[in-house]
Amino acid sequence: MSRIICLTFAFLSVFTLSFSSTKKSSKLLKVAFYNCENYYDTINDPTIDDEEFLPSANSNWNSSRFVVKKQHLAQVMHDINPDVIGLSEIENRFVLDQLVVEPAIKKEQYNVVHYNSPDKRGIDVGFLYKKSAMNVISSKVYGIRFPFDTITRTRDILVVEVKLNYNNAKAFFIVNHFPSRRGGTAESEMKRIYVGQQLKSIADSLENLYPTAAVIAMGDFNDEPSDKSMTQLLMNNSKVGFVNPFSEIQAKGEGSIYFNNQWDLFDQILYSPSLQSEANPIVYVTNSAAIFKPAYVLEPEGKYKGAPLRTYVGKKYLGGYSDHMAVFASFNLKK
Repeated sequence: MSRIICLTFAFLSVFTLSFSSTKKSSKLLKVAFYNCENYYDTINDPTIDDEEFLPSANSNWNSSRFVVKKQHLAQVMHDINPDVIGLSEIENRFVLDQLVVEPAIKKEQYNVVHYNSPDKRGIDVGFLYKKSAMNVISSKVYGIRFPFDTITRTRDILVVEVKLNYNNAKAFFIVNHFPSRRGGTAESEMKRIYVGQQLKSIADSLENLYPTAAVIAMGDFNDEPSDKSMTQLLMNNSKVGFVNPFSEIQAKGEGSIYFNNQWDLFDQILYSPSLQSEANPIVYVTNSAAIFKPAYVLEPEGKYKGAPLRTYVGKKYLGGYSDHMAVFASFNLKK
């Protein structure tokens, strides 16, 4: 009897070891996006319109306020702990270099990808990534020229190609900041629709060239998931395009920015349809898309209690974080 028990135990042990050795290992990749709300340095750049954010301006944007700003941004990054994060409303490479050496996140060793954009206010998009998570293969920006408005310029679309260290998979991250609603939502819509068309063209090309690669777009789109500029990005009959997990969040009435007494979900992360397949080396984690909204980034009291705690309201300095809340989503990496 004891011999039978021993043989059974030995068989189960071998079976368990065999099963464990064939089971695929995995790791999470966290992707985030944050509109930093006017993250300017304090030095006048005569090539852009940054006069609103200088020590001599009515805003009194000085060194101490700049330090508080980057500390706040670093706090948000620390608490989300993303492997990659896209940023918007940043003035230049200098402010990003200052951010990544903040004590709260310095040990993560974020690298910076940045290009100056032709936006007249000098606000750009940027991309930060952990060196431990990936290597950048290439990066480029796509400039926007409106055929119906040859004078106005807007932010470039930033595309970063990477190889993930965990499983050597290829991924493309696309960082966006669509034109604002200044001048009226309907009046400015055609600009966002046009930029969305350029984004879709870029993404469709990448998905056709690299069917199993991850294509992940993020940004402040200045439109919600249900608006035309965003719905045109969704997967079509040819199986290219995007899946937008933030549509479900919008349906719950949640938003990333509070304006005119209502929530809007302008900040979103989208991914290519192949990331829904378990056979892919990169797979979206269901229901992982979320808005980062701890109490410290929100107004604690008063009329706007629960709204984002901004740096400024008009010319009044609040010393907050941003008028937007960060968003994030997770992806499962498999070997």
